[in-house]
Amino acid sequence: AASMPSDSPTPAEDPVVGDILTADDLRQLARRLVADSPDNQTEAADVVGVSKSTMSRALSGSEDLPTVNARVVQHYAGLDVETVFRLVEGGG
Repeated sequence: AASMPSDSPTPAEDPVVGDILTADDLRQLARRLVADSPDNQTEAADVVGVSKSTMSRALSGSEDLPTVNARVVQHYAGLDVETVFRLVEGGG
């Protein structure tokens, strides 16, 4: 299988409509968008309607909160995020 060159931007670094992101890509994108905005995490939490602690957990990855990260992307990048579940071969 061909691999991407290491210098190619990831979807979290350079999102394009139609990209398929992992939950971690989505988290990294949301984290970057908040960091690049004039808002701090508390203000970002207010904007998307969650507590500061929930926002912190979502952006740090200490808890898997893709719906929070999707709302961050929607607000700060103007991109909607579809939830996609893909079935793959089981390991057991």
